[in-house]
Amino acid sequence: EEDSMLAMQEALARAEQQIEDGLLPETEPTEQQKEEAQEIQRQLEASRLEGAQALAYILVYKLGSLEAAFKWLCYNGADSFARVTWETGMEILHVDVTKLTGQTKQAIWKCIASADGDTVRREDWNVFFDSVNEGQLPEVRKPKKKRLLLKAQEAPKRPELRTELAQEAPKR
Repeated sequence: EEDSMLAMQEALARAEQQIEDGLLPETEPTEQQKEEAQEIQRQLEASRLEGAQALAYILVYKLGSLEAAFKWLCYNGADSFARVTWETGMEILHVDVTKLTGQTKQAIWKCIASADGDTVRREDWNVFFDSVNEGQLPEVRKPKKKRLLLKAQEAPKRPELRTELAQEAPKR
């Protein structure tokens, strides 16, 4: 899970650099990510969560905890993050904030951001999510990830990769 968090932090840094270079990353969600979004929406509707509570649930679902979400957004080691990081992070996570929380990314940003409106510091984050007790959020129920087995003709040509894939395949 730590490797997954590191990979997402690296993706966030690359995306921010692309934005600074004038190249907005275009990423279409995978089928798994689309299914995940539908599952999150079902769980939010069943629990009747909105606003900060819905956002907290989404972040816990995607990143494990609100603390982990803050650290992910502060990927560069700072104790704050900028609006471009917030916007990019939601895109990388494939979160339709408006659809899932009932509020736009911009509206949530205005509620979370510090008085200057330029950054979110840890204390801003904590104040915004103060009304949310992670222990009171519905249990995050993630569907089991589907493992795809390669057919023999689709198997990689490199023997060492075939061996790695075979070791990862579920035992029958």
